[in-house]
Amino acid sequence: METYTHLSTKSHILFLALLSLIYLILGENVPGGGAYDQRYIVKIDPKKAGSLDSFCKELSKLGINHTVAQDYTGVLPNTFFGASIRLEDTKYAKDLAEIDGVDGITPVTIVKPIPPVSQTPQTKPLKTAKNPDSYAPLVQTRVSDLHAMGYYGQDMKIALIDSGVDCSHPALGGGFGPGYKISFGYDLVGDSFSGGAGRKPKNSPCTSCALHGTHTLGIVGAADVGFGFHGVAPNASLGMYLIGCDSESGTSNDIIISAILMAAKDGADVISASIGGIGGWSKGDALSDLVNNLFDMGVTLILAAGNEGNEGLFYAESPAAATNSLNIGSVESNTEKVSKLVTSTGKQIIYYSAAGFKGNALKVFPTSTTTSSPSDACEPLPDSTPNLVGQVALVRRGGCTFSLKAQHVAARGASMIIFYMNSTERATISSNLNGVITASVSQENGEWLFQQAKMDPGFSVSFPEGLHDFVATPRGGFVSNFSQYGPTYDFKNLAPAFLGVGGQIVSTIPVSMGSYSSMSGTSMATPQVAGIAALVKSIRGKNLSPSKLKSLLSTTAQQVFAVPKQSNIETVAHQGGGLVDAYCAAFAKSFLSVPFLSLADSTHFKNVKTFEITNEGTESITFYTSHIPADTVATFNTGSHRVSTTVQTVTGRSSAKVDVQPAQFTLGPGETQTITANFVPPTRIDPALLAVYSGYISLTSQSDCDSHTLPYFGVAGVMKEQKTIDHGPDTSGFSNMIQPRLTDHSRKPVEAGQVFTFERGATCNIRHRFSFGTRYSRIDVVPADAQLKPGPSPGEFIRTSVDFGKYLNLTQATFRGVKLVGLIADTNVTHTSRTAESDTVVDSWDGSVITPEGRNIEVPTGSYKLLLRALRVYGNPFNDYEYDTWLSPVVHVKRRSAMQRLASNLK
Repeated sequence: METYTHLSTKSHILFLALLSLIYLILGENVPGGGAYDQRYIVKIDPKKAGSLDSFCKELSKLGINHTVAQDYTGVLPNTFFGASIRLEDTKYAKDLAEIDGVDGITPVTIVKPIPPVSQTPQTKPLKTAKNPDSYAPLVQTRVSDLHAMGYYGQDMKIALIDSGVDCSHPALGGGFGPGYKISFGYDLVGDSFSGGAGRKPKNSPCTSCALHGTHTLGIVGAADVGFGFHGVAPNASLGMYLIGCDSESGTSNDIIISAILMAAKDGADVISASIGGIGGWSKGDALSDLVNNLFDMGVTLILAAGNEGNEGLFYAESPAAATNSLNIGSVESNTEKVSKLVTSTGKQIIYYSAAGFKGNALKVFPTSTTTSSPSDACEPLPDSTPNLVGQVALVRRGGCTFSLKAQHVAARGASMIIFYMNSTERATISSNLNGVITASVSQENGEWLFQQAKMDPGFSVSFPEGLHDFVATPRGGFVSNFSQYGPTYDFKNLAPAFLGVGGQIVSTIPVSMGSYSSMSGTSMATPQVAGIAALVKSIRGKNLSPSKLKSLLSTTAQQVFAVPKQSNIETVAHQGGGLVDAYCAAFAKSFLSVPFLSLADSTHFKNVKTFEITNEGTESITFYTSHIPADTVATFNTGSHRVSTTVQTVTGRSSAKVDVQPAQFTLGPGETQTITANFVPPTRIDPALLAVYSGYISLTSQSDCDSHTLPYFGVAGVMKEQKTIDHGPDTSGFSNMIQPRLTDHSRKPVEAGQVFTFERGATCNIRHRFSFGTRYSRIDVVPADAQLKPGPSPGEFIRTSVDFGKYLNLTQATFRGVKLVGLIADTNVTHTSRTAESDTVVDSWDGSVITPEGRNIEVPTGSYKLLLRALRVYGNPFNDYEYDTWLSPVVHVKRRSAMQRLASNLK
């Protein structure tokens, strides 16, 4: 399967990966995702297959031509025994999956680096220089309280899976190896790795190109060397496993698996990884299954929950959505570093920039004649506009996208834009739009700059290096807008599990890039929580299990209010347990047996839930139980089949009612009490909204840190009723056309009677979108007269092999009474999320199919249709009527003889 995306004005965030998509530049489709380099991650049962060498010999005997790309058998064989296998042809994937001794097969997928949502260079010491523990993110999470007690992560080993690190940075110890702060790690690919072949591993993860990795490692453990900043666990031993330097080419998930296994083998107490892609399911791919297995073996793995908060509910990351993962969302720092510009009049003005402006005495050019223009720069600038090279364009917000405004300004030579707001609300803007560096100022300051520039032709602005300040942020302490929403489609995990501070985070970057910078994203919150996990383990004991750690971090967390009404609690689907409290997670004397409660949807709802609380302290504790409701939020807008990208609160009796018993109890030292919660879900909500209701079971006490809040969530609606295939407008550039639809290889719509010869690389493409998650989808070729039978009837299966934790081969002779000619290769996909708002999935058919008997053939001359199907959530893959379907118009195929093709080529 290939996913194509359209140019978007939003800035994608962080080093999150396993993407099945690549960016589209200026409307041109570029393929991405799917089986990468024809490699598959194969999990092997050593009791049946023996050694990897024996397994490979068996493959060769069966005629499956292959090479081994990654050998996992010697790293942690009791955790993951297998390899990444490169096949000569993807047609062998089916045969590979059927071999006795193969426990699972997952296609290797592309991993791409994504820039942070914001980045501001920091060249001067922070104003917290005298006391780095007064830095807001450390105070908000109570890390500063643990530092005050002398807990700095000593004797702990923390590993990061990231883009490498600048080991020469003074705050990171200035070197690599035993005796240095960065004492362990490995480079799995080499600095020049471009995402495919050409890996050049080396023993050191040190590199000067690792912007992201240097920043995340600094959040965990940087030392204060006079800059006024240090990490969460500055005395810990740090490790880095380089999986791809900050490059457009990216890496792959089989390399990620190697890195995680190596970090675990090297004895890391905590592993932090800001990796993932949209999946939404708790298992079903090799990486998610590895996360679950490591959790069961006692390995603490902290994962980023994701940064596509603008995609709405049910958009959890994978593998962060894995059943046992500790996945981290983000809140905003209470303060943010802002830069200052100085005008030629001497006035200093605060500006917000993700890139940092440079230059002196630059003229300011307003692109409008008025400060009330509703659409400033939304059209090409007039011919009278001067050459703006070396000037700063001043543009008012509103009327169109920031990207379009930047495009029009760039056409006149400008390389810097100051956007001023059209209200008191400030927008977050990408640091670079169409090659133009951007900044923003308030409405008041923007209008002042406008008036000065109009009155004085010589008016200019300068951007002194290092001139900055810290200001309180209006959204400080609230969940970051970019932070991903859950829940997972199968309700097996809470996504996010809890929150760290990820908005406006100062940390280290390579010395060659300026040494320090402020960035935002869940990639910043994740290493912070990894450092906190290390502090908690250093206090409670290294043998603290991941399950107990997850429960402590979740139930001692601080609930976050919704914005803008502070009387409402933010939905659990956006904050999980809340903002972690490092001090209470470390010193709580009691703990709960579970980190959250899942009530599933209306069909699978069970009203009674139980859990336990245990007192591990030396004194009795009296608890009082109660219920704290959180906001109920709608997945869909009324009448829409697409998930709303703007999450709306459902008002009016939309919360569940919960009776918690016992209402009061006293727990002696070493005693355990069972708590029963009887739920009554909200009944006055339109089930078509598929609303997520949530809240917390509160257990309060007078004992410091022994008050707990247990998050719960459920869905007022039926998951299985949600359609999976989107029958709506195509994405940007084609919004006047309805999907699914067919195009030829040049992206032109297939016309009635159009004939495909499938020569010279020509393909017939299916453009489609998924409006909701599906555990299984595929595209088959069927006869031209195909008509799907209505009404339920079982499928006619030749052979079935269904385990959604494995590569799925669902082989059928017919579907709803229609004969299947064969499956289109690489469209047999499991555990897929809904398609992003601006994206379209494009599957290509080259005229060949895999028959129900497993043969790879070219279809003969004739007429056919293409059948797209996607299983609904909770659907039974053996029931043909639990799939959404689409039958294409007729596709005509004409095969020419070799002589005819030769004659055509000679013309």
